[in-house]
Amino acid sequence: MNTETNRTIKALYRHVFLGNYDQGVIFIFLSFLIWNKTESMLTVALAFIIPAVVNTVVDYFFSSLSDKGNRVALIIIGNAGSAIFLSCYGLFSSIYILYILIFFKSLFEKIYQTSLSPYFREVIPEDNFKKFIAKTNTYETIGASIGGFSLIYLYVYTQNIPLIFIVSGLIELVSTLFLFSLRNT
Repeated sequence: MNTETNRTIKALYRHVFLGNYDQGVIFIFLSFLIWNKTESMLTVALAFIIPAVVNTVVDYFFSSLSDKGNRVALIIIGNAGSAIFLSCYGLFSSIYILYILIFFKSLFEKIYQTSLSPYFREVIPEDNFKKFIAKTNTYETIGASIGGFSLIYLYVYTQNIPLIFIVSGLIELVSTLFLFSLRNT
């Protein structure tokens, strides 16, 4: 492998580690946040239905979008948009605004995901692909585990659920910085 590919792989590992920092607990805190505001399981359920619907519809319409355009730009825009809307979860004033934020976060996250997977196949050499995926999965798990414990401790000390979303979004936004070193194929 050449040095450019090695740099790309290292940037992707760093991005995956930080980008999954919130995955360990985000659903728990989102459930608590909605429950504290509404005390309705229906409102909690709707918050989790929105991403499922968005993922299905966006996957159908946008799965080939990155094939036609600048894949790296879509990866960066998708990840940054997802991070920004995640940070805003803690700032909503009504449940309907939160639903809109969840919709846009899911939309940007899906654009990111549908662009990143093909990018992996294009950039990572075939003989190194299985090792890359295994290491990526390890970094995802470690990032989610460390992030989960860190965010839980942050909550224990602050008792502030909105702060959890702001911090999670900012960490995800920092993970976007590593994506700027990626090159288009």
